[in-house]
Amino acid sequence: MNKFPLHQKGIKALEQLLYALPDAKLANEVSALRTDFKQWVCKKFELKPDELDYLNELNKHFIEYAAIKSSNFLAQRKAIHFTIIEFKPENRTRSISI
Repeated sequence: MNKFPLHQKGIKALEQLLYALPDAKLANEVSALRTDFKQWVCKKFELKPDELDYLNELNKHFIEYAAIKSSNFLAQRKAIHFTIIEFKPENRTRSISI
């Protein structure tokens, strides 16, 4: 299986491919996702170095939560929505008048 880009279109393409699978094969994907979330994500998506770093730095408890929630969605063939929230630091200029 080819890797998909990590954005909404890539996720939709993977979703379509997975949801076309017979129940038994989809169940294998669900099990793999629930068992090792990070490995499953790395196998399915083209990750940039900063995305891989972010994934590897995620809290263990969040990974467990994400594995359960995402595998439940997959098992029920629910639509998956992906949102990227970009962090933009405030551009504050501080000046001192003397």
